[in-house]
Amino acid sequence: MKPGTKRFPGTWLLCLVFIAAPFFVSSLAAESPDELNDRGRKLARAGKCPDAIAEFSRAIKVNPAFVEAWYNRGYCQADLGNYEDAIKDYTRVIELDPSDALTYNNRGHAYYGLDRYEDAIKDYNKAIELKPDLATAYSNRGLAYDYISKPELAIRDYNRAIELNPSYTTAYNNRGYHYDTIGRYDRALADFDKAISLNPSYATAYYNRGYTYHSLGKYDQAIKDYTSAIKINPKYAAAYFRRGVTQNVLGDLDSAIANYTRAIEIEPSYAMAYTYRGLVYDSQKKYTEALKDQDRAIAVNPKLALAYNNRGFTHFNMENYRDAIADYTKAVTLNPDYAVAYSNRGYAHDKLGYYPLALKDYAKAIELDPGYATAYNNRGFTHFNMGNYREAIADYTKAIELRPKYALAFYNRAVAYSKFSQMDEAISDLKQAARFGDKDAEDALKHLKIEK
Repeated sequence: MKPGTKRFPGTWLLCLVFIAAPFFVSSLAAESPDELNDRGRKLARAGKCPDAIAEFSRAIKVNPAFVEAWYNRGYCQADLGNYEDAIKDYTRVIELDPSDALTYNNRGHAYYGLDRYEDAIKDYNKAIELKPDLATAYSNRGLAYDYISKPELAIRDYNRAIELNPSYTTAYNNRGYHYDTIGRYDRALADFDKAISLNPSYATAYYNRGYTYHSLGKYDQAIKDYTSAIKINPKYAAAYFRRGVTQNVLGDLDSAIANYTRAIEIEPSYAMAYTYRGLVYDSQKKYTEALKDQDRAIAVNPKLALAYNNRGFTHFNMENYRDAIADYTKAVTLNPDYAVAYSNRGYAHDKLGYYPLALKDYAKAIELDPGYATAYNNRGFTHFNMGNYREAIADYTKAIELRPKYALAFYNRAVAYSKFSQMDEAISDLKQAARFGDKDAEDALKHLKIEK
């Protein structure tokens, strides 16, 4: 019996629009603040934000009250992900000009980037107070509301942004993202479709639509959309990653590895790509490569519970059960609500004969996720190993109720029924297990000379 297949969260690339203040071109003498600001503007437009920041800094040194230079430097800092520095620059702009709505919006974006959603919302509120028709601030505030689990406020803001600007592609994309997170896939697709129709080069909308198609099990369409996103932006690491995830589901493991690898080449700190690639290597029994990838994921992000769980899974498959337990323990320490890691640790405890500990872990997994069929099946297996056959049958039965085509649970229940000489029930379960593809059940029926 194997631990159940794990379902891992994916990642979303959200598109937040923040609008830069106008850049001013001057014909003043060299080294004037306006000239330095203009030079920074040109560098920023060329994608050379570090060099642009240097020019804006020189302009500020010459004129500490130069609002546009502070603003532009903040914009570049945010573009580089230096949100703390961006906040400092935007705060200085607000001190110099407290009436500028765009600066509050942009500082809100920086707070959002730091997961400081309440602070972001305060700034979006101020931006809207100063400029009630600023669609960008509504869309951005909607995203912040989504992250603090206020969906009604979020959808209200997305709707308002679209009302103010019916061609606002980002608002459609963000509303689509909202609908996807609450399982309203039809509405999500409609919004992504709209965003793409307004802007056929909108890579993020293709990416998000692909994610929704994946959730619907429409894998070919998902791959098509991820591919479109990549064509538009060949350095779109998340799109390569998600295309790899979908290819993995389809069993195209070589392509999945190639896409995870490409994501890593683009973004060497992409922890999720390492851990997912490690899982593929594990499935190919390339355990050394799998462990290396999980180690890399953990090195990049020591708080990634998923990577510890996945490394534990590989240790388990290598029969290093104590190492597996250590990793599963780290996973649940980092994420106490991680039902899969509890179930996996339970199975490792079972392998070592630590049955009470196994039962405790399965009970915790079931408490966290009452619909977790694998945990019931695995707990049944531990009960079986303890000679608690009736308890085992009860757990297998629950697993089957939750997953009616759960071949392994049917097979395990058949074995448990045989302990009570309930052969009619056992044979019936063997037939069901064989029907759903269990090879051991097929062999057992052949041995008993019984037709499926």
